[in-house]
Amino acid sequence: MKRSKIFRILPWAMLTMGMALMSCARAPVAGVLYSDVYYPNLATPNATGPRVGEACATSYLSLVAVGDASIEAARRNGGINQVSSVDERYQNYFIFQKTCTIVRGK
Repeated sequence: MKRSKIFRILPWAMLTMGMALMSCARAPVAGVLYSDVYYPNLATPNATGPRVGEACATSYLSLVAVGDASIEAARRNGGINQVSSVDERYQNYFIFQKTCTIVRGK
């Protein structure tokens, strides 16, 4: 029996919709095809210091994700002992997503 066109197209349409929905779930605002958004995460009463540390995690096709975007990793990368603020950066290029934690302090 021949399958109708809808049954051949439906799996690809569902996969595309699923990827689009997964790619915009991280940031407060995100575009399906492209995003580059900075947003605040945490502030402490400590004074802002001169040091900045960053840690990132990356996702490919919303199928494989790797990296350590933790505050602790960002703190270590910047040589920070006293955290004053934590920000996030989210980038999305449809098939590639990257989120970074940016820590500032002394």
